[in-house]
Amino acid sequence: AGGPDSVAPKLLDKLSFLGHTVPGSRGVALSVCVALLSRINFRLTNQIFKDQIAYLLTLLNTGLLVPNQVRTCWLDDCVEAFIRTIDGGEGNLVILGAGFDARGYRLRLKERRINTFEVDATGTQHEKKRVLEEVGIDARNVTFVSCDFETQDWEARLEREGMDTS
Repeated sequence: AGGPDSVAPKLLDKLSFLGHTVPGSRGVALSVCVALLSRINFRLTNQIFKDQIAYLLTLLNTGLLVPNQVRTCWLDDCVEAFIRTIDGGEGNLVILGAGFDARGYRLRLKERRINTFEVDATGTQHEKKRVLEEVGIDARNVTFVSCDFETQDWEARLEREGMDTS
């Protein structure tokens, strides 16, 4: 897996050039900076990441060199390996702090009998749903589970939203 991401460019293109402030977010300065650089790069190259961003991040010594690309490919491969282990059975994929992760849409998990649960802050999910709707991506195959990780039990929230833990 880990191939081209057809969903992320649509989402990225609909976000404000200067970024959105998500209610309830804390300590977002570096994230906003990286997101802004990524948006500028996307506008210039029509690609999510290009070598000049990796090079710039290397110069900034942020430790963010290529992890976004590597993490996406690695996690996609992990999901594919998980699907192979259940050999056609039904399974659950839980994405904690899902943000704008597009895995549940790109990998067509529902048609492969995988229930996808995205757990994140209410404000983040509200914004993601808005953008998904705006770009015409059907989000009905993903269950959004709102959770404040500091004050709520995310496992209990998952069960309340219908995840079968058996």
